[in-house]
Amino acid sequence: MEFHTPVLVDQVVAYLMADPGGLYVDGTIGGGGHAEALLGRLNRSARLIGNDRDGEAIAACRGRFGNEKRRVDLLQGDLGSLPGRLEEMGVREIDGFLLDLGLSSHQIDRPDRGFSYLVEGPLDMRMGGDGPDAAEWMNNEPEESLAT
Repeated sequence: MEFHTPVLVDQVVAYLMADPGGLYVDGTIGGGGHAEALLGRLNRSARLIGNDRDGEAIAACRGRFGNEKRRVDLLQGDLGSLPGRLEEMGVREIDGFLLDLGLSSHQIDRPDRGFSYLVEGPLDMRMGGDGPDAAEWMNNEPEESLAT
């Protein structure tokens, strides 16, 4: 499963990394490009927690970081649930927090994800697959709400 290559990855990692043995959170890990670059600069005692709402992204990262189980924890969920999940894990402070917000080319290029107007596919547009898809929401939302 191919995800996009993040831009400015070296610069992001250089500015983010405060402690080479610290604890870092990638709140939108996606395909793991930033996380992999960060892990490459951190020492073996460092820890990375990666989170993403997209189950396909978490599955891709499980494959990508399978040999890093001692240093990498992966969570699937939205950003709103992340603070509570970190607290449940006993995380009280972190050394760096990364958010790469927006859609990835992986999501846009896949017709079944329903994010693109360029290819035929269902009008879905859900990051995590939960809740109504975009077509169902539009067909059931009041006209006033749609206009707003």
